[in-house]
Amino acid sequence: MKKSLYGVFLFAVSLSLALTEAAALEITSKWKIIRPEKADPEINAAAEQVRKYITLTTGIDLPIVSQGQAPAVKIVRNNTLGSEEWAVKAQKNALLISGGANGGVLFGAYEFIEKALGCRYLAPKTVYVPKKKRLVIADNFALSGKPVFKKRAMYFAQGGNQELQSWLKITGGEPYRGVLSPWRYGSFGGCHTFRRYSQLFPKDRPEYLSMNEKGERVLSHDYDDMGPGQICLTHPEVRVIVAEQMKKLIRQDRVAARKAGLSAPLLYHLSRNDVPHDCVCPGCLALLKKYKGNHSGVNLEFVNDVARRVGKEFPDVRIVTFAYMTDEKAPEGLIAEKNVIIEIAQLGAEFSSGKRDSLRSLKHPLNVRALKMIEEWKQKNISLMIWDYWTLYRTPFAFPHVGISGLVENLKYYHSIGIDQFFAETEITPTHLESFIDLRTYVGAKLLVDPAADAQKIIDDFMKHYFGPAAKPMKEYLTLLEKAVTGEKKAFGGFSPASATYLNEKFFTETGKLFAQAEKAAANDKEILKRIGQEQIPVDIALAHVSSRLSLKIDRPQLKSRLQKNLRNFTEKYCSSHPEKWETSFQRILSSLFSFLPLPEQFSDRKGLDFFGDKFRTVPHGGEAVVDPEACGKISLRLPVKLAQDKPDIHRRPLQFQFYDWTKKQTLLTKIIPAAKYPKDEKYHWYFVGQSRVSPRTTLALHQSWRLSSPLGSGAYDPTHPDAKYDIWVSIRLTGPSYVPGSKKPDSLHVDRILFLEAAR
Repeated sequence: MKKSLYGVFLFAVSLSLALTEAAALEITSKWKIIRPEKADPEINAAAEQVRKYITLTTGIDLPIVSQGQAPAVKIVRNNTLGSEEWAVKAQKNALLISGGANGGVLFGAYEFIEKALGCRYLAPKTVYVPKKKRLVIADNFALSGKPVFKKRAMYFAQGGNQELQSWLKITGGEPYRGVLSPWRYGSFGGCHTFRRYSQLFPKDRPEYLSMNEKGERVLSHDYDDMGPGQICLTHPEVRVIVAEQMKKLIRQDRVAARKAGLSAPLLYHLSRNDVPHDCVCPGCLALLKKYKGNHSGVNLEFVNDVARRVGKEFPDVRIVTFAYMTDEKAPEGLIAEKNVIIEIAQLGAEFSSGKRDSLRSLKHPLNVRALKMIEEWKQKNISLMIWDYWTLYRTPFAFPHVGISGLVENLKYYHSIGIDQFFAETEITPTHLESFIDLRTYVGAKLLVDPAADAQKIIDDFMKHYFGPAAKPMKEYLTLLEKAVTGEKKAFGGFSPASATYLNEKFFTETGKLFAQAEKAAANDKEILKRIGQEQIPVDIALAHVSSRLSLKIDRPQLKSRLQKNLRNFTEKYCSSHPEKWETSFQRILSSLFSFLPLPEQFSDRKGLDFFGDKFRTVPHGGEAVVDPEACGKISLRLPVKLAQDKPDIHRRPLQFQFYDWTKKQTLLTKIIPAAKYPKDEKYHWYFVGQSRVSPRTTLALHQSWRLSSPLGSGAYDPTHPDAKYDIWVSIRLTGPSYVPGSKKPDSLHVDRILFLEAAR
């Protein structure tokens, strides 16, 4: 038998009941579980898990003791094994489960539970446990291994589900049963840390902060990563201060880790705030010129300097910095210090102008430029880490899509070029209702442990145990979806799902048949029906969005009822705290899909699209959705109050509308309303923006600041009539003295309704 790269050996393992007693071990009620008297939390957890799943599979409840004779399952620490390494071996009248530090023992227990008992932890609140009359193990049963990727991290559902993460060997997060990987971040966290260091700078030394184009030194917020400033990377005192502060944090973290009985963190992030602005002081500009305009050279010189200072005291620590935004490309003539790791974070098409399609393999034709950047960094012969994106962030509504094939190819590629630390953004939230998210997590976790594993076998195994008797039609649906994604020629995230070519009558008809087959196969198994229902959510939301251009007959009340039920189950499964927030978000989604109002009398003879209340698609920092009794849908979008507090003159700027096409990078319409024409009654009034075509990536900005905007083109665009023109009208209320002299109300700007009315052809 060929062994896999991560060294899991399974020699002549057979659980067949035909094995003779002479060639096998049978765990019976006469056995016990022995662990050391003063066992640490990890060993105790391993013993408890082994006991729990032997009981669940066989009904045999083995006692956990600290002393005793064979026959027994022995659970011990083996300090000759490496960090996270495990070894499970059958002995005479015994089974030995052992492991090294930082999870090795617990991982060994999970391997035994999975390989010998046949159990699977598939998703939150989703464990497969087979029933066995006897538990027979070959007398040469042996398992050993160690994860290939040292860092195996990903965002998870709210609340984390730590037992599932531990079983899948996903690292990061909080300690679980005494286990926490040393390949984690220390104080200040795992990204955008310039703001944290800048908060500690002396208040009388503004020259330590980054300079903007106006010559101003800009302090970063202390409450988020969005700048607006950075730090000055060439000021010599800044480098000393940051290095000294990092050393102080390392000392504090090591004291805290010792007290908690945990390994100390080995990673410290030193990286830009999450904005593309850089310091333009004379020193930074001179260094930028040295690297031919590539800011990554400026950043890496700074990080290298700090790393040299920190490395003298803490040679085992690794300092991580981003290849991200303006630091994305490898600099010429400069390499990183040995204690520096470059974390490549390539934004997908949903963030930028199409740099990468996150759903597809890096070797896909759409990802030529992205792959080239990674190869250029690799040629530097420096340590690399990956910050990946497994989810589409700016899609205006949920729709069926999947990126499992791309995920598999990319993880195998990262391993092939020597990368062994990985993180993926893969949140599960009300705005990330994607297809096969549990499969995505499961396959990703398995390949981070063993990238040489057969991914198709992992997928088949998951589908078999997750969907049970409904596995066949659900596998057919997965195949259908993969083919649909493959057939799309554009980068996912770079276009509205409303224009996806596969969201047509044929797709919805075929998926409907497959879901019906799956539900029939699942019969009355409530849990499997919930899992099938979860996969229906993005299909149903997409159907509700595009149904107006389809010839399908749709029972909208039935569609809404099904969505309500499935969204409720989704919340119960993934949201462990404050579920009411998710429920509110889902109610807004349903309202935006199924609520309608009659058009105002002046437009009653027109056809078109009506956006009101929860139908607004806001962008990050694009306005505040607030309850508004005067609004037509009782909800309006308001210019942020915090923005007005930070910029007192914001409401004195002229009322300006802009309709912008991100695909063409072109302003399609601009309309300015002079102050003399502002209504004085402080009520909602209609304003005509103009007439225009729309694209899937058009945004309507309702204020000069763009802090009141909505990408409504994604909902208005009809791929069957791409050249259609619309008359755009907005309903806005202006209050306060900046708009109405003498007003006693606070300054505010609200929009409650937007119409895209079909222009006469």
